[in-house]
Parts: sequence; structure tokens; C-alpha cells
Amino acid sequence: EDHCDCEHSSPLKSAVHHTFNIFLIIFGVTLILNGILEWIGLDGVRSFVTDAGIFAPILSCLVGLIPNCVVSVVITEAYLSGIIGLGGLFAGLLSNAGIGMLVLFRSNANMKENISVVLISCCLSAIVGIVIGLVL
Repeated sequence: EDHCDCEHSSPLKSAVHHTFNIFLIIFGVTLILNGILEWIGLDGVRSFVTDAGIFAPILSCLVGLIPNCVVSVVITEAYLSGIIGLGGLFAGLLSNAGIGMLVLFRSNANMKENISVVLISCCLSAIVGIVIGLVL
């Protein structure tokens, strides 16, 4: 339930309204991410992840939780440029759901369930990333 009174308006108006709302969310998150990356810089990110050592997959997992599809591209680029290892790649990509988590929080009123889904996703992703990092 979006509670937007869509059933009383045209399908085109409803689609444009919802698309614009999603656009604003994605634009805002992208703007914040770009600002942070510009402020910290690639070398700052590299040293932060390098200092994390075995816990780098946990950081990648947390980055994967950012509600934006471009995060998967950033994580893959970080792997290809040697900033994160294979474990970090897996952890970040496994926890990444694009804007799926936003849809979950918007559609499901039970916050306890929503937080449980996020925590389970993050913990499993981090565990898989750490194991892959140790094994490979």
C-alpha cells in the first residue's frame, strides 16, 4: 500500500509520480556518495580498507547496503583496481539489493522484520566474504 490515492488518478500520472519519487531518492543517495568519495578521495578509501585487513568484507558489506544500484559498480571497480579482495567483492555484492531494501521498508510496516532481513543479509554476506577471503 503506497497510500497515494493512485486508484483515483490515471495510470500515467501514477507512474510518473512514483518514478519521480524513486528518482529523487536515487539522485540524493548518488549525490551524497559522490560528495563523500570526492571528500575522502580514492587513496583515502584505499588506506581505510587496507587498514581494515580481515574485516574489509564487513566494510564492503556495509557499503553494499547503500540503496543504489551504482554501488555494485563501485564495488566491482574497487575489486578490479585492487582496493578490495575477492572476499570484499562477494560480501559487497551479496548484501547489495539496489533499492530493494527501500521498497521493503516502505512496503512492510513491521520494522522488526525489516531490520531482521537487513541484519541477516549483512551478517551472511560478511561471513561469506570473510570465508572466501581466508580460503582464496
